[in-house]
Amino acid sequence: MSNSPISQTIFISEQSIGDFLLAKEFGARVVDLRTSDALNELAAISQKVPFAFQQMSPDWVRYDEEYAALHAEQQARYMILFETNDELDAIWILTLAKFSDGIQLGTRSLPIQPPMIATSSSNKRSKRIIKSCIELGCYVATHHGLQFWDSSEYGPTQSGLSNWYSISRQHGATCHLENHLFVDLSLTDVEYRAKIRSSNKSTLSAGFKRWKPEIYTGEDQSEWEDFRELHRIVSGRVTRSKATWDIQFQMIKSGSGFAVFTRDANDSLIGGVFIAHTQDEGIYVTGVFDRDLNDPSLGHISQSCGIQELKRRGVRWYKLGERPFPSMESSIDEKELAIAHFKDGFATHSFPHLYFRHPSTAL
Repeated sequence: MSNSPISQTIFISEQSIGDFLLAKEFGARVVDLRTSDALNELAAISQKVPFAFQQMSPDWVRYDEEYAALHAEQQARYMILFETNDELDAIWILTLAKFSDGIQLGTRSLPIQPPMIATSSSNKRSKRIIKSCIELGCYVATHHGLQFWDSSEYGPTQSGLSNWYSISRQHGATCHLENHLFVDLSLTDVEYRAKIRSSNKSTLSAGFKRWKPEIYTGEDQSEWEDFRELHRIVSGRVTRSKATWDIQFQMIKSGSGFAVFTRDANDSLIGGVFIAHTQDEGIYVTGVFDRDLNDPSLGHISQSCGIQELKRRGVRWYKLGERPFPSMESSIDEKELAIAHFKDGFATHSFPHLYFRHPSTAL
């Protein structure tokens, strides 16, 4: 993990960031993101924002730190709190990671995201906060000798390009577009069935006749261990630490996640998916199915049950994940395209996912 004394010699200090914020009169302070007080502040701001992203939740921040530690040599995790008259109105999560090929802002799995700004903040104040974050990002990147730093944003509730987009571009950032697939959970079952791929309906019908999936909410931890073991067997290796699985299990126990498990006639686990969520967004985290069965309906019925459970919990949107295409600049293999095609069959919407590259010296 990144809380060793070594990390303080590698990365910019909290004091240096705090001095920068003070000199710029940004009305902000910096704290260590790993503290319980910081996570409490994060939980508080999630109740004030127009959309609570799951990967900005305290649960996911804890998970991402553990997961990122598997790939990074060191990490630094800061939280910038913006306040007006001692009232919290925005939080920006700023993480750094050191890899064998150098230091970057963000982690391998989660680039820097825009600040979470309370809906009560005026547009003028929001722009000021975003400008502050971009200037701080440039300052931190320059401190580490980086020529650029990356960020990304998406959102199913936006009605146009955001302030993060316009201010980033004004400060010299380049941008490219990809997209994420979503399910609108406010649709009735009839409305939703009219939007999904027609062939899914027959696959689901056949799957529900053959299999009986169930929602898992952490009653027996041994069942979660069965899922972890199935993941190891199907993957052919251990892909991440037990600690990451334990954090996900705690999400399930706390009510911010659940799994869909399917067993055969002998009560052996043959498939499952894990879904995490806030009040606004559920995300498809991981899924694994017995390859020997070669039954596509297992994945279909798991998704269908997951969508129904998210609706029951009152979640607004379900993010299925990114939708790659063969024409993308990065290479996409056939497996990734097949997974994307599968997810596309359940989606009701496709929303922009913007990736920014910010020069360390802003214009």
